[in-house]
Amino acid sequence: MIGNRGKGWRVDATVRLRFALALLGALGACAARGAPTGSTVENRAVAAPPELTPVVTRPALDPDCPLAWDELADAAPPTIALTPPPPDDVFPDECPLEFAPDAAACPDCVTGRMAGDRAALLVDGPAGSGRFYNVGLVIAGPRPRFACLMASTVAWRHLVEVADRLAPLPWLDDLDGDGDAELVTWHRLPWGGSEFENALVPVVYVRVADQLVRRDDRGRALAARVADAYRALATRGTPGPEPACQRAITAALDGWGR
Repeated sequence: MIGNRGKGWRVDATVRLRFALALLGALGACAARGAPTGSTVENRAVAAPPELTPVVTRPALDPDCPLAWDELADAAPPTIALTPPPPDDVFPDECPLEFAPDAAACPDCVTGRMAGDRAALLVDGPAGSGRFYNVGLVIAGPRPRFACLMASTVAWRHLVEVADRLAPLPWLDDLDGDGDAELVTWHRLPWGGSEFENALVPVVYVRVADQLVRRDDRGRALAARVADAYRALATRGTPGPEPACQRAITAALDGWGR
């Protein structure tokens, strides 16, 4: 009797275990098919659309020419907010003096369309020995938005000798032929403390809703033109960056946005 009870208990336990496992499997399948909002199924990583992802050039540091990439990153951040005009019309210091939030009232603006809306860009400069520019962008529409920033073409001190390869510099242009304009901001990339120790680089922004997103990949053709200008400068024997920095600058521009 004891042996029979022991054998029967083992059979009953096995049956119960199999039943429990089957029930858990069925419940799991139902939960996966009808997962409510906020479940772990919904929290899977989803890649952001390409236009939402900044593309920022940051090569490895060259020990022979310490290009100041951090300084460029501060001047040209990955994203710039497009905000409503201030109610008192007191704009940030980065804005041009004659800047106004009404894109239609800007006869000196460069115009285009960004993400389907009319855009107007006012560029004031160059000023001072650093050839600084105040740049103001207005996005027209039912909800006008604006952004202002600083730019610099101090590196033109070298490139003026090959200006025919670059001038005039574009600031708002449809670079990829898709019907939407990109904002082009020109910046200095220093490697020393002198104003002569600066390279010229293009930083391109696209409009995505209420922000500008930095996309260096959209500026590859411009960067290639600047690289060619630096090479032409070297062949002419005119004063320019020292050889180590000449190589570092052209290498960075050749790999722009990659």
